[in-house]
Order: sequence, then structure tokens, then C-alpha cells
Amino acid sequence: MKLGFAELLTWFAAIGTIAIISYLIGKNLLTRWRLGYRLENLDESLRDDASLKIEVITSAPQGSEISTSVPAILLDESE
Repeated sequence: MKLGFAELLTWFAAIGTIAIISYLIGKNLLTRWRLGYRLENLDESLRDDASLKIEVITSAPQGSEISTSVPAILLDESE
């Protein structure tokens, strides 16, 4: 079976496209896994990592949960 130039070019384009998509998916999965691992291990260098965009830093005791629908109420200690 002899392939013509157009068929050969089509096969190379298909294989190249699949390779690029596989690479991007693999890179994304690896990045997510590394971030999760670093968060689980409380990695302090996350704040200084240039490859990450930090939107909010919340200070709370370990094990705390953040709920966006619960209003905060200021407690007045003078009463």
C-alpha cells in the first residue's frame, strides 16, 4: 500500500494534533497534582511561586472551612 503525499501529510497532521493535545492534557494534570500535593504539605514557597496566580490568602486554623454564603458578624467584647 503506497500513500500519496497528501495522505501522508494528513496522517502526520493527525498524529501531531493528537500528540499536542495529549501533551497539554498531561501537563495540566501534572500541574494540578503538584499543586494539590504542595497544598496538602503546607508548602510555604507557594506564595513566592511565579507560575501561580494567588487571588486570596485566608488565614484560619487548620481544618477550617470557608463558606461564601454565611455573613460575618462582628462581636463586641465590651458588652
